[in-house]
Amino acid sequence: MNDWMQAKSYWTKTIDVYPKHLLALLSLGETLLRENKVDEALPYLNRAVEVEPFSWRAHAISAEAYLRQGSTEEAVGQAERALELGHGQAAVVQKVLATALARRGDKDRAVSVLQAYLKERGSDLEARNNWRIFKLFRGRSSPVMA
Repeated sequence: MNDWMQAKSYWTKTIDVYPKHLLALLSLGETLLRENKVDEALPYLNRAVEVEPFSWRAHAISAEAYLRQGSTEEAVGQAERALELGHGQAAVVQKVLATALARRGDKDRAVSVLQAYLKERGSDLEARNNWRIFKLFRGRSSPVMA
């Protein structure tokens, strides 16, 4: 129904009653990210990772939140864990990992990660553009900020 305010209210009530409700934690965290409320989203996402440390999705969403916050090392760690746990299901997190790697200056690995992603999802225009940018800046000394 796209009533995100009402949905957030239900997720918050669910978490109040059942603090370890993984879906509510993830949904609320993801919705707050969509609203660019990264600092509000991270506590819910961190709780989701604590509740279910083997959830690739919890790690993937956390990786994006850390990347938006500027915590590059945390983003890399969370993205790598999501890929490890989710295998093919978590392939979308490769874009986050590539961006985090590029921001920390690991341009060669960023290009490699994005290239692997594009082998499976070649129609992703955003990833193709990032790949071109990463390749262009790979030889330069300043980190890429994609």
